[in-house]
Amino acid sequence: MLFSINFTSPPHRIIWAAAGLLILALVWKGIDPRQQRSARIPDSDVVTSRLQGDILDQTLIVLLTRIYSAFGQDDEGAIYDGIASAVLPELVTDLYLQRRAAQLAEFSDGTASEILQVELASSERIADGPMVQAKWRVVGIVGHEDHRHERMNIYSARLTLSPELGEWRFSGFDLDQVSREELPQFLDDF
Repeated sequence: MLFSINFTSPPHRIIWAAAGLLILALVWKGIDPRQQRSARIPDSDVVTSRLQGDILDQTLIVLLTRIYSAFGQDDEGAIYDGIASAVLPELVTDLYLQRRAAQLAEFSDGTASEILQVELASSERIADGPMVQAKWRVVGIVGHEDHRHERMNIYSARLTLSPELGEWRFSGFDLDQVSREELPQFLDDF
């Protein structure tokens, strides 16, 4: 026996009419059913469904600062939890493992670092979607066996933001450029 649906029978007409009214109401109100869900801007009480302008920049800097603050921790659980506060669960492990590899490299060559400042240099939305091309600077102190000095790393990445877990977080983090600039200021012996 073949399965068939009669779209003109009374129960099906009601369902189709209800679906049509819902779509009509959304269009009339100017609501795109594909529009992003609303979420809280991290570290604020502002809830929005669209990130743009100063709100976008504020969101990026808060999330980047959370990640770099996590990188500055010694406890593995604190590093993992700090990263998890800025990205979706599927990105946490990759970022955590990248940081652990960097820490092991620092320990092996006697280098220690401390992050002083994370600063957004630029951000540009890619089309009208949740993707952003961003550039930021991280200033820190790098300690070697015999001296310490300031260093600035400049990063560029394509970042994707999603309104998940009640607030905006990174759902994509594709680093495409890193440059390092040694700052001439030397500090006390390490």
